[in-house]
Amino acid sequence: LVQPVLSRSGMHPPSMSILDGPPLTPSQPLMLSKKHIRVLQKAMEDVMKPGGTAAGAGRGAAYPIAGKTGTAQVFSLRGAEYDEESLAKKLQDHALFIGYAPAHQPTIALAVVVENGGGGGSVAAPIARKVFDAYFDARP
Repeated sequence: LVQPVLSRSGMHPPSMSILDGPPLTPSQPLMLSKKHIRVLQKAMEDVMKPGGTAAGAGRGAAYPIAGKTGTAQVFSLRGAEYDEESLAKKLQDHALFIGYAPAHQPTIALAVVVENGGGGGSVAAPIARKVFDAYFDARP
């Protein structure tokens, strides 16, 4: 497993690191059958296809992408209705996306978190797509 890093800039120069941790060692491997893994992989591929929550970000990609969108609520509504337009920016939902590509033989995996960005499919997934495109464009 890789060493976890939390960085301010998305890059990892030592001057930008907030926290470096030791390499991770799993206590117990997660045992899933190949069948269950394939179900999860297909579901993540479907997220990027028409009808999926990140279909817009997946449209026109020259390589298959697998991903999962998410939205993290910043505060509790406590029975109130969520109205993004009336909320202070600092109280708006965080936009989340995790993904990997190419879907069947991944060479890159990433996570995108946009604080107070809104929806994962409309905000975080398009950012991930730009990173994927840059990665594949830079490869020989």
